[in-house]
Amino acid sequence: METARWEDGHRTLTARLAGLAGVAYVALAFAPGSLGGPLFRDISSAQIVNWAARNTSALSVDGYISGLSGSVLALLIILLISVVRGRGLLAVVATSSIAAAMAVDWVRAGAYYALADASQRGHADAAVVALFSLVKTLTYADGLAFGLAVAAVCLLAMRSLTLPRPLSWLGMALSAYFITSTPVQLAVTRGPGGATGPIGVVLGLFWILAVAALLLIKPARGTRSQPQDPARTVAATAG
Repeated sequence: METARWEDGHRTLTARLAGLAGVAYVALAFAPGSLGGPLFRDISSAQIVNWAARNTSALSVDGYISGLSGSVLALLIILLISVVRGRGLLAVVATSSIAAAMAVDWVRAGAYYALADASQRGHADAAVVALFSLVKTLTYADGLAFGLAVAAVCLLAMRSLTLPRPLSWLGMALSAYFITSTPVQLAVTRGPGGATGPIGVVLGLFWILAVAALLLIKPARGTRSQPQDPARTVAATAG
């Protein structure tokens, strides 16, 4: 209860912090190494081994950026839940989903660290190639969780009017894309990678940047509160 009172009394600050988290996430998305390097190119096993051996330090940095980006995105969603006055099942869905996505990103960071370590060991070519494949495929593993989190936040925002309707509907369309893109890609190419990945990244960054800009420019949008418990309201009036 004390936490809820603090959030209600500092809603403008919470919204601006969410906006800053969104801007930080977009900035991290364009940091060196964040766009994948050779991960999404068709290269041979020998090229993978040579690339990893030449970029040992960069691999560890890339891994950390991957985990950090996931944490910043989780912070953004959690702050958004507060901004849209999220309560109940939808808030739980959003929180648990983004926590799962963040966990995937930190597992990917660990795979990057392992790839950097294996690349320094002699006669570990098979391990390097396997870890490279693991890093690559983990890139596609958090889409469903992110889509569920965005859908829950947008539904909460529609109920509280804290985001413009077009932005909420855009978020719903984005979430539908992330939820369905991997099954579609699996049906088409028998693998998770393909054109749906880059399209989803662009759409996701656009929506996050739009939400961040709105929260920084107009952080106090929306005045509709969540429905209160009638029994609690009657008891408070009687008191």
